[in-house]
Amino acid sequence: MIIAKVRHEKGNIRHGYMSIVMVCIGLFLSHNLLAATSAGPAALVNPFIGTADGGNTYPGAVVPFGMASVNPIAAKLSIGGYDYNRKVYRGFAMTMISGTGALNSGDVLFTATTGPVRVLQHRWEFSFSHGDERAIPGYYRVLMKPWGIKAQLTATTRCGMVQFTFPAGSRRNVLVPISLANTPTYASQVRIVDNGTLAGFITSQAFCGVKKKITVYFAMHFSIPFKTYGVWRNQAVTRDASAITEGRRHGNIGAYVSWPAASKPTAIKVRVGISYVSVNGAMGNLKAEMPSWKFSTYRDAALNKWNKALSVIQVRGGSLTHRTVFYTALYHALLMPNIFDDVDGRYIGFDNKIHHVPTGHRHIYANFSGWDIYRSEIPLLAILEPQRTADMAQSLVEMYKQQGYLDRWPEAT
Repeated sequence: MIIAKVRHEKGNIRHGYMSIVMVCIGLFLSHNLLAATSAGPAALVNPFIGTADGGNTYPGAVVPFGMASVNPIAAKLSIGGYDYNRKVYRGFAMTMISGTGALNSGDVLFTATTGPVRVLQHRWEFSFSHGDERAIPGYYRVLMKPWGIKAQLTATTRCGMVQFTFPAGSRRNVLVPISLANTPTYASQVRIVDNGTLAGFITSQAFCGVKKKITVYFAMHFSIPFKTYGVWRNQAVTRDASAITEGRRHGNIGAYVSWPAASKPTAIKVRVGISYVSVNGAMGNLKAEMPSWKFSTYRDAALNKWNKALSVIQVRGGSLTHRTVFYTALYHALLMPNIFDDVDGRYIGFDNKIHHVPTGHRHIYANFSGWDIYRSEIPLLAILEPQRTADMAQSLVEMYKQQGYLDRWPEAT
């Protein structure tokens, strides 16, 4: 039997038997005392658990219940975006839903290459070995082959940062194949705002074959002004063009930015804010949550958020393997439902109108696997984070007001 202490937001501790958690992970733990570690419970999380054989989870960077999840996306589409058994990837995306049974999200795709700009997917994909990747809560890194680029990912609630460290001696490129997602797409746009900023949107299809549209807006900033840029449609590249739009299903467009070769390895950082409301909303989220270029600051803040969230349960007993499974399961339970409002409190409702977070609540939440979680995850969250769960319940009430019924699996809008 697992013995647990549950700490509520106001600091009071409830002692008891966490039978809900036991049922969820299906483990009996022995009675060895859990040794405290200076790194906190996040050090016991293995984000690669569940990334193969139908688990459909992902190892990318995300904070608890975050809107943004910066995640590697496999070249051959995978339900979770990432699949541990696949070694070829198309890049990194800003959205992903964990644990579903169908392709989803993967919106706002971007990647890095060296040398001449290549716009056919099989020519800009990358591969890697598991010995060259690492994931902890809020952070992911990988060595992209054949480019020799080290990519490091971290996230805030609505934003992500990727630090690309390029090798010396080759032209450096960042590609934004904006029309590609982890589901079919309906429309997309990318435009060069200035020599350090891109912006645009992608409208992709809801998961599980539901032919309804979800639009994600983005703003992307670079730590070093780029020297050259252009766009492409299919195989046709137009240098110095500042915008391109695709309104057809399955279109293929994108933009690239480049820097000349450097004499030594150099890091170029990419900050990306997203919004379901507008490009201005994405820019506002980026300005509020990720105003600087200090990658380590955001990585450490993400880890601290996970330690705080996971420390709400302090367990006693079990082996290191048992504790890793326990805290990884808790980590997965704290990924979603996802915060859906911008920093100014605005969000898109199910009536396709802009609304504001109701008075007395902190956030609106989206992505409810309703028929899966109503008697498992939601009771757990009600114990662990009652205020957040109240916001989730109100989010469902607002959904009913906007569309006239409660859906069993609402995604985004």
